[in-house]
Amino acid sequence: MRFLFYTFTVSLLCLAACTFSPPDSQQLLLQLSQQKGGAEEENHAAKKAWELARYADPATGKIPFNASALDRKFYLENLKTQSNTRNQNIDTLIWQSRGPWNVGGRTRAFAIDATNENVYIAGGVSGGLWRSIDAGNSWARVGNTLVHPGVVSIAQDTRPGFTSTWYALSGEISGTSASADGAFYLGDGLMKSTDGGITWAYLANTTLGSAASFSTNWQGGWRVAVNPANGDVLVALYGTIVRSSDGGASWVTELGSLDGGYYTDVQVSQSGVCFAYLSYDGVGASAKGMYRSPDGQSWTKIMPTSSMAAQHDRYVIEIDPNNENTVYFLGVNLDSVGHYSTSYSGDKEYHGFWKYNYLSGDGDSLGGVFYDLSASLPNNPATQFDKFYAQGGYDLAIEVQPGNSSNVFIGGTNSYRSTNAFADGSQVSQIGGYGLGTSIPMFVLYPNHHPDQHGFAFVPSNPSIMINYNDGGIYKTNNSLNANVVWDKLDRGYLTTQFYTIAQDEYNSNNVLMGGLQDNGTFWTTMASATAPWFMPFNGDGSYCDVSADRTYYFSRQQGALVKAKIDYTGLITEFNRIDPICGVERDDYLWMNPFELNYYNSNMMVWIARNQLWLNTNLSGIPTYAIGAFDSISTNWQTLGDTVPFANGIYTCLATSKDFNYPNTLYAGTNKRQLYKIENVGTDSVLMNDISAYSAALDGAVFPASGYLCDIAVDPKNANHLMVIFSNYGVYSAFATRNGGDTWFKCAGNLETDLAATGSAPSLRCGVICPTSAGYRYFIGSSVGLYSTDSLSTTSVWVQESPATIGEAVISMFDYRFIDGSLVVATHGNGTYQAHLPASLPPASVVDYSINASVYPNPTDTKLNINTDATIEDVKLFSLQGNEISVIKTNNCIDVSQCATGVYFIKIKTNKGSAVVKFLKQ
Repeated sequence: MRFLFYTFTVSLLCLAACTFSPPDSQQLLLQLSQQKGGAEEENHAAKKAWELARYADPATGKIPFNASALDRKFYLENLKTQSNTRNQNIDTLIWQSRGPWNVGGRTRAFAIDATNENVYIAGGVSGGLWRSIDAGNSWARVGNTLVHPGVVSIAQDTRPGFTSTWYALSGEISGTSASADGAFYLGDGLMKSTDGGITWAYLANTTLGSAASFSTNWQGGWRVAVNPANGDVLVALYGTIVRSSDGGASWVTELGSLDGGYYTDVQVSQSGVCFAYLSYDGVGASAKGMYRSPDGQSWTKIMPTSSMAAQHDRYVIEIDPNNENTVYFLGVNLDSVGHYSTSYSGDKEYHGFWKYNYLSGDGDSLGGVFYDLSASLPNNPATQFDKFYAQGGYDLAIEVQPGNSSNVFIGGTNSYRSTNAFADGSQVSQIGGYGLGTSIPMFVLYPNHHPDQHGFAFVPSNPSIMINYNDGGIYKTNNSLNANVVWDKLDRGYLTTQFYTIAQDEYNSNNVLMGGLQDNGTFWTTMASATAPWFMPFNGDGSYCDVSADRTYYFSRQQGALVKAKIDYTGLITEFNRIDPICGVERDDYLWMNPFELNYYNSNMMVWIARNQLWLNTNLSGIPTYAIGAFDSISTNWQTLGDTVPFANGIYTCLATSKDFNYPNTLYAGTNKRQLYKIENVGTDSVLMNDISAYSAALDGAVFPASGYLCDIAVDPKNANHLMVIFSNYGVYSAFATRNGGDTWFKCAGNLETDLAATGSAPSLRCGVICPTSAGYRYFIGSSVGLYSTDSLSTTSVWVQESPATIGEAVISMFDYRFIDGSLVVATHGNGTYQAHLPASLPPASVVDYSINASVYPNPTDTKLNINTDATIEDVKLFSLQGNEISVIKTNNCIDVSQCATGVYFIKIKTNKGSAVVKFLKQ
């Protein structure tokens, strides 16, 4: 599902040889941003507002237009070099991928090796370059973690003797969720490989200035193509089409310039005939339109003039491989011309679909003819999803089957096939995307497929076999002409998923892991292996999720829809009910990713954010679930918690509950306007709510930013008064800590900032976690350019990079630390999840042994505790929170704990298959 970032405020129009003029180009892009429109499948306004609030410099209200480039510059010049000097007390952790191995992320770039059709090369939009040598059955990342992770197009030089040469274009300037509105995930230019796509290097003349600022149009584009006739490289960049005849050593501008359009495209036929496109929205009108060139050097505009929309936005091109005189142009119009369609929410959009036949000469006027096929695009008004819809041009694809020009495939949110080349709509079938006839709220997908299409490719030796790449990764069908097309996922090891959130089972030392993914729902697994499958219990854009002590799951999607659910061993929801409260907040007013928190010592209690008010449910078990649950907000057992925060103090943005047994009902809540509240005695009649924001001088004179978005709160699980808070905005100091519950604060970002005043261009910090271990404390911060740790919090903390070769500079979204066994899991926005094991501090290391999975119930309990395991129990030992062994009475698989004092305990269960340690609460 798409995100268009139209408030782009700096030019990408200058070629490597051009002089950059920031004021003029910024004004141009501002004009373009004001002109653009179009509908979309998601609520773009809500996501845009969420991102802007999280990352904007409070002094300007804007995200620095060169934020991503400056992030990389800071990383390469400061953090990367400083990471070579590791604190002596910090041990190197072993970070292992937890997948999801079977789920791919958003993919715009894909190609099959012309000399070996088992070799695939693909690029995630924030997950890097990947290569498969077994037709997609497995993948390995190529290049290295310093290669820009955002790839939008890949092309091979298919001439005999040159097939080891490949090109990959970086920089997605429309649709990215790895950065934010106004802070584009810009690329570093064009990459080249001369060894079949194994190693990659940037072409130096395409990267001029890109590490420091937006200075060339090479930082964002749409397609790279290689002319099979002569090896010329053509690239569709922002506003221009460029060509190189010497393998990228030099470049010539062929089309476009400062008045070029936002969207461009280029394609080349087998004989070297080139077609190009520039959208309508340049400052001047001369460049816009469709073009033909017999050699990529002399161009003729072939624009249809009679009924073509004046405001033609993004279009893509397909040359018929069976007849290169036939060319298709498919795209989106911003005026009311062409094929009319609506999204499931009623947003309208107009599309253009043109077929061009070259006749003679330069192809213009009498030399070529256009046919308007727009009316043949599918549009079923009786259903919510069964229609062609391109989300403002975010998802557009078209491909003609080699060997049969009648079979034409197109993609928007769904994939469609026509067997009469869209001569009319009578032979059009939906073959992917959303499920046929599905509807909200519990919509389904086409079997084993995913919406939002970005491209197709056919296997050369058998054109019935088709590859489709989209927002869910890479898919393959062995017969694209079947009445019901059957898809196989090719994401096994293609680690490009973009996580927003992550959670593990906090109550048991097991391998349960789940997380919310951008455009991929919520996925879940119970197996530790990096190649273990993940399953999707809940669709939509995955948001916050958690599991309670009694194995009840809570899943949410974008803008605050929350369900309580039971799932089976395959991750399938067997019972559910929507449970977010009726609280006077409209769905569109919720945060894009709206947090909730379960009470650690009473997971029957939940706190929910509803803008400037917190809501509390103290009896989640009193909400029933059903095989066919309802999908409306409810009022059952919900009540307000604490005071309503004045809007002058912002709306709530983050929550953190205490895991300190001495403070079991303490909650912290932050806002988007620098406020931090400590709420004590949650769930009782004597709730205390105090503002503990840093207003006055503290240990080192630290004061929270004058304004800032509190993105994350890390609470020491052993000491509820030991906190670290993270502000995610650019332009502010981002990390603060307290050791006394907020009475005093000190800055602790250290070398993650330029200085104590945050006057430089440091990365955006996103999340933090405090990890007590048997070897002392370990602190972690996730940023827009990787993962960092230190063993000491102070104003001069030295944060060193974790896993530079594996996690690299991936955007880090969230942590979850299970202190009973030291399991730390990390969510990235582009390369899936990772896990490391720290030496656990509770219980003592001598107690811990985790060779099997086991659980106990009910948890909490006040009398008896049942042990759930498929092994034969040989011995059970009970330990206090401090690790002291306590005598216990066991009958079969039941333990009598009625004589134990109220508190947290650990049970070590020894069986014929191994041992496990499980934590429970005695009420």
